[in-house]
Amino acid sequence: MPHKEMSVKTQLVRNDEGTTKMLLFLQNGEERLITFILPKESCTLQDVLEQCNVPFTDKTNIQIMQNCSGVIDFFVSVGRTKKIEDLIKKHHMHN
Repeated sequence: MPHKEMSVKTQLVRNDEGTTKMLLFLQNGEERLITFILPKESCTLQDVLEQCNVPFTDKTNIQIMQNCSGVIDFFVSVGRTKKIEDLIKKHHMHN
């Protein structure tokens, strides 16, 4: 499964369908699947997390991977110490 690592400041790019699906793995163990339309102007992961009221600081460990195939466009880990690759492998929506 091809992935592309990104940073919290990376500009998110719209997919062909117009909607974007992002699976969030939060520090408290919660998982959130969010579907949204990226604006035509620039948008970063930080912007999306703020809009979804996901708490984080400059010191919060945030990992993001773009999924180049499959149902989910982005996998994001917020505040977790486990590597995002390990979280994705164990998740039923990774394909």
